[in-house]
Amino acid sequence: MRPVEIILSAFLLLSTGLNCFLLRQPLAMFFRESLAIVQPETIPLSFTAKSISGKDVEVNFGASDSTLIYYVDPHCSWCRKNLSAFQSLQSSLASSGVKLFVFTHESGDLRDVVPSDIPPDRILVVSDAQASNFPHFSEGTPQTFWVNRKGELRKRWVGAYSPATLSEVKSYAVRSKHNSWF
Repeated sequence: MRPVEIILSAFLLLSTGLNCFLLRQPLAMFFRESLAIVQPETIPLSFTAKSISGKDVEVNFGASDSTLIYYVDPHCSWCRKNLSAFQSLQSSLASSGVKLFVFTHESGDLRDVVPSDIPPDRILVVSDAQASNFPHFSEGTPQTFWVNRKGELRKRWVGAYSPATLSEVKSYAVRSKHNSWF
């Protein structure tokens, strides 16, 4: 081996080692975040909450292939903007067998954020203790969650529905009927 080849090989080896050392932390963070997406968060399979009419309602995620949870706040402007899109979503899910619940922290006037034809026993006022079981509720409203029969949060959408988001949410209803992963 000529001296130039030895120097270039040493430089290449040093460069590779340095890159591996410097990229160690970002790569570890990347893989951790990827696993967090792949491994779903679990919530209690069933619990009791108060409906807006004051009745106790048993929520049982295991009784349906999938459940859609729409988390709103009566004072949220984005929730108001989502109202017509959510009405369209609700009507398209009516025959799919997907359970639909609306969760809120306040039992205030929800007419501006929840379609009027949703039964009162599907609009639940969630206490702080119950909300602590849903890891993303503290991140604001509106949020939409798909929960499978194992109580796993499989997908989450945040904010106002764009046409693409609304289409994706609707497609989960179809896929959840044919695939136990959902």
